[in-house]
Amino acid sequence: VKHVLVTRVGNQIGWRLIDKVIELDILDNYVEFERGLPFKELWSLYACADVYLSCSKGEGAGLPIIEAMSVGVPVVGTRAGAIIEHIERGGGWLIDPMFSFCDPYGNADRHYIDTTKATQALLEAKSGLNVKAAVKKAREYVESRTWDIPVNQLDEAVRSFHVEEEQAQPTEAVGQTTLPSIASL
Repeated sequence: VKHVLVTRVGNQIGWRLIDKVIELDILDNYVEFERGLPFKELWSLYACADVYLSCSKGEGAGLPIIEAMSVGVPVVGTRAGAIIEHIERGGGWLIDPMFSFCDPYGNADRHYIDTTKATQALLEAKSGLNVKAAVKKAREYVESRTWDIPVNQLDEAVRSFHVEEEQAQPTEAVGQTTLPSIASL
């Protein structure tokens, strides 16, 4: 097993990964890269992988999941954020978190992967059970993704904000002037 991480190498919060790697005695099979790799290098890492494991504590759009699926790599991920939608619709192995908590510094829930269940899912993916079907389903899912839904959601949010702002405008009293709204500037 080789462990390849694309992460915040110098992150001041959390474990120093190299300390954890030494503790686990996996230094000979470990390499880490700083986030922000050029596309070609990042794609190469996905293409070399047998399985992609996302142990993200909290995830927004889940783009690494889609990237791995687009290259044809089976995906294992924590049941958190957009990872849920991507794996449920695109296939893969979804792992319930071992525990969750609200991070007051990040203003978000953090979900920590159940390492035993993740190991089982990795072994299943690596052993070839359902991998071909999962990869095919994932590729079809990725190719079906468009910007229509997120663009429409953004458009609706902007429009609803504008309507709420108009409704919140105070009525102009006689002899008083009101400042123009931000939207009218």
